[in-house]
Amino acid sequence: MAEQKYRENDMPELEDLLGISNRQSKEVREEIVNTIGQEGFVESHRESVMLLNEVETALDQFIISYKKNPEDREPVEKAFAINIGVLQSMARRFHPLSDYGKKMLSRAAESRKEFEALAGSMITRITSDNISLFGTVLSPDIQEDIINGRLHALGALRTSKKTVYGVGAVVYHVDSLFIDTGEVLRVDWLYVNKRFRERGVANHLIGELIWRMSEVGITEMSVEIPANITDVKLVSYIFSSWQFSMDAQIGPDTVIRVGDIDVSKLEKTGNKKAGNKTAGSLSYFDNAVCKMLVKKALRGFVYSGYLWNVPEDYLDKDLSFYVGSGTNTDIMLLTHRMPSGLIRVECPGATPEGEKYLQDLLSAFLKKVVKTEADDALVLITADAEEIGEIMNAVCPGQLGQYLIAGTLRMPPEGLNLNSDDIEKLLSETSRN
Repeated sequence: MAEQKYRENDMPELEDLLGISNRQSKEVREEIVNTIGQEGFVESHRESVMLLNEVETALDQFIISYKKNPEDREPVEKAFAINIGVLQSMARRFHPLSDYGKKMLSRAAESRKEFEALAGSMITRITSDNISLFGTVLSPDIQEDIINGRLHALGALRTSKKTVYGVGAVVYHVDSLFIDTGEVLRVDWLYVNKRFRERGVANHLIGELIWRMSEVGITEMSVEIPANITDVKLVSYIFSSWQFSMDAQIGPDTVIRVGDIDVSKLEKTGNKKAGNKTAGSLSYFDNAVCKMLVKKALRGFVYSGYLWNVPEDYLDKDLSFYVGSGTNTDIMLLTHRMPSGLIRVECPGATPEGEKYLQDLLSAFLKKVVKTEADDALVLITADAEEIGEIMNAVCPGQLGQYLIAGTLRMPPEGLNLNSDDIEKLLSETSRN
């Protein structure tokens, strides 16, 4: 931006701009409609354009002020955050993956980059080098998964009293179950420090993530929000304002207490599909052999968290089992003790032959965990296969069925995929009326 000369008393009050932005954001959320041509919708967008011009003009003044006093980052940071917030609100009004929405998100990203060239980061990739900044917004389990490369994260940085804090994070992974299906970006975690809420931090993170996703050609994002969290309505509302379609579902992840497992019922479930192989423990193999077995179990699968470079002691081999002949692996059930003490159990992949041994693996694990673990130990099992659901219902009745809100963001319908020319035409036609 070109520098302009202003008298000191001409600089607009920052809180006034914040107030305008908050009112505008509320308007945006309340007036999102499915029919683009509605008069109130168009008028609201026209007001956003006017607000954006006002904010961008004021931005020049904050830049000049910061250059005079570079130790005080907070005012110029807030001004840029408002500018980014308005651009993102315009993107989500017309759908963030529409041609116009992506253009607005690109402008928001350019504004963020301009600020970073001036005063430092607002959004950053969270890595092992900077994760300590985000200790208040990431659980120990999530931190471990980020450090090991299982999950990825963007963090928001904000200034308070001349100190920069990690105030929010969105955690995600990209996966595709099979080679012939498209990639999906799955949001695993979104959290903002309570001191910095209602400042647009969550929307900034989501908008940045959608922009980065579209830049690499991914066209679908999903999120699952547990129905029992404190802010479920607020979090659901935030994602729905970004044009996520929301639906109530029963989630596959189940946390069970070891003392509630009744292994006597395992014999009654039976395994009608079983062949002549038995489940063996990974405790007999060293880490190099375990890695080879895992890779063989994942033939044909694009994604698995177990393909990263995990620490030597990552897997709990005493509680991990496989079925195969020698080193030819058909199916595996792998466990890991997380920092919180939670025992996470996953079946990352199987050959067609190995699928019929799923119940055998789960039975072997349940018997072992009941024998070796305390009653109050917690186990996380993902019941994403019918066989797992059946056996868990038998040995832990009533444990399944955690409700969640599932959200999905996909490309907009063709009639809603407007570009800048369409928007200008719509605005001018409404003006003539």
